Amino acid sequence: MPLYSSLKFRLTAFLLSLLLSSSPAQEWRSVEQLPVDRFDLYRAGGLPPYPWREMGKIGPGVALSLHPDGESDFVRNKTSGKGLVLQTQKGAKPTGVGVSSHFIAPPAGPLYLGFDFRLQPVEPNGTTPDLLMTLGTAQKAIVRLRAGAGAMTWIGEDGVEKIATKLDSNVWYHVAISISEKGVPTLSLVDARQKTRSTPLGSFPAISTTALTRLQVSAGSDSDNGGGWALDNICMSGKVDASREAFLPFKPATANKLNATKRKVFAYYYPVYPADGANVDPGLSYYVLALYNPDQARPDRKDAGGPLLYIPLPRPAAEPMTKEEALIRSAEDEVRIAKQMGLDGFLVDFQAFPKESNNTKVLNDRAFALMTAANRVDPTFKIIPAIYGPSSQNVIKGEGDVDGSPIDYARSPVVQQILAQPNLYRLDDGRVVLSSWLPERYSTDWWKQALAELNKMGHSIAFVPQFNSTGRLTEFAPICEGMEHWGRRSPVEMNWIELARPLTKIVALSICAQDIRARGCSYWEAENSSTLRSLWMEAIDKKADWAILNTWSDYSEQAMAPSTTIGYAMHDLNTYYLQWFKSGVQPPITKDVLYYIYRPNRTDVPHRLGKDWTVQRDQGRAATPHNDIELLAFLTAPGTLGIDINGKLHTLKAEAGIVSFKVPIPAGETFAPVFSLARGEKTILRGTGRFTVQGKTEYPQLFYHAGIIAGNEDDL
Repeated sequence: MPLYSSLKFRLTAFLLSLLLSSSPAQEWRSVEQLPVDRFDLYRAGGLPPYPWREMGKIGPGVALSLHPDGESDFVRNKTSGKGLVLQTQKGAKPTGVGVSSHFIAPPAGPLYLGFDFRLQPVEPNGTTPDLLMTLGTAQKAIVRLRAGAGAMTWIGEDGVEKIATKLDSNVWYHVAISISEKGVPTLSLVDARQKTRSTPLGSFPAISTTALTRLQVSAGSDSDNGGGWALDNICMSGKVDASREAFLPFKPATANKLNATKRKVFAYYYPVYPADGANVDPGLSYYVLALYNPDQARPDRKDAGGPLLYIPLPRPAAEPMTKEEALIRSAEDEVRIAKQMGLDGFLVDFQAFPKESNNTKVLNDRAFALMTAANRVDPTFKIIPAIYGPSSQNVIKGEGDVDGSPIDYARSPVVQQILAQPNLYRLDDGRVVLSSWLPERYSTDWWKQALAELNKMGHSIAFVPQFNSTGRLTEFAPICEGMEHWGRRSPVEMNWIELARPLTKIVALSICAQDIRARGCSYWEAENSSTLRSLWMEAIDKKADWAILNTWSDYSEQAMAPSTTIGYAMHDLNTYYLQWFKSGVQPPITKDVLYYIYRPNRTDVPHRLGKDWTVQRDQGRAATPHNDIELLAFLTAPGTLGIDINGKLHTLKAEAGIVSFKVPIPAGETFAPVFSLARGEKTILRGTGRFTVQGKTEYPQLFYHAGIIAGNEDDL
């Protein structure tokens, strides 16, 4: 072989081997580990727990801790608010002292980093140690932002500092770093004195975001005058609809193949809690400022620590656009994520008679935005409208009849607008599927009149309502093409499929992961992933016709869309069981993947604020709280599963397949559990749970958190 050809061959082989060896790492990207932290759920006086890690060495005259004085003026949570505060005495040397967080690199695409800060000198016009925020890898800082000495500066990769703006002391600022699809960073600043006025500070040379795995905040330099700074409300976000294939434990079927199956799967989309609009700064969103804030909660939710316990994963803001277009753009993300999972469509709430006074018009605006988004992304992704009538009474014996005419319901302009949409789900005979939650609030005669009027107006309807009781099913059977029950929320028997099968053609089973409600501090005991898995197996074994995920986005009860505290765990688990349900064949496990599901404290945790939560009965059965950490493993071959709690390793020798391994949460201990899979002497997978279990807390956190380990995170 000629020398040139030999070198060319060797170079090609080397590049190919490099590509093949680096490909899995390149694909193993996600936004689910990006920091979104208010610090408010941790006790004051210490550092934020794992995944935050201490940096530098705290010496004499230097203090770094969570403190109520560090609560951002943008949020103003006076009840439990706190931020990370650096305080130094004159002559102290705090350089390098701070905290860092590591995470899986985000997917290619836009990226956002926002945070609030305040410089706090000892004297009114004094200087403070610099606050240095860096974003990069373990070896290199790629984005560097310095605040101190009365100015904010951007530090390029060449080390050159560019003054972005002047700063005043003792004033809260919100910083937003937005990195475009092409990797171009732009910087903007909001002054708490103006609240909503964002000041663009310029754009900077393009960077690569796909290698970023570290966020660090530290004292960037010393100050002989002492003083310090406060940091709060850190928020990162990236491309939420990136491919999930690298994380799945099986090879998913194509969308066309899944859509062609007779069995259907829909997710109930609750428009009250959509993802942030595409033109909203996620660090200043309504979710962050209000719905995570106990000071903004109604009395029945304040004891839970806020109106909501988790929220949709934030998304980077796009270019300026109208509010209506922003709603549609963010809904497009939801549709793409749902399509990846294999869903046939969404079941979506509408109000037949919206009113400005009670925000039902806002609900409809968001529901129509989703319908528009679905038609844009893929017209084959269908919508089942679930249209509320005039009654808001949660009764089950027809008491709502007196609140409104069924003829007026059928003739409602909103109902007519919905039924004119092109992407409604239709049965093979062309009938539009119409649903409604709690149909029992009306009599069957009321519904007969409404459906007859719709038919007279040219709308052939197949009624598939969502029941919340079982006493009137036989009465409803003649007018129902299908039936769904809101379902159970614990791993107990309900026998819904057996009950409904003789009464209707389409039997739909409700699938949920858990149900926990800030209002009244109540929950159903889901026993980690047991409820989700048992419901899917019931749908598979008993051959339900449809499965409906309840819910995709009702964060006031339970949602399974990609979200804070659960990431994509429920999304990916549902993806696996959905394919099993639709195909009738269990998908072979082709990749080892670990899922962890646990609460960040015991149900009996000592807490400073709020009250003890109440566990609800389910299907007439009393419930007992469970306090376990679960490692749910999808294994290609036998192996040893490990859960390490404060150095005590619990192991289980597991066969290939799906294996649930649970160990009790010890009382009074604070720890971040470490999960592993080993075969022989080789560690196959290893990672630390992203949620530290706290031995004592501010508010009890009884929502099951979850995460995924699909690679060895020790390599991060």
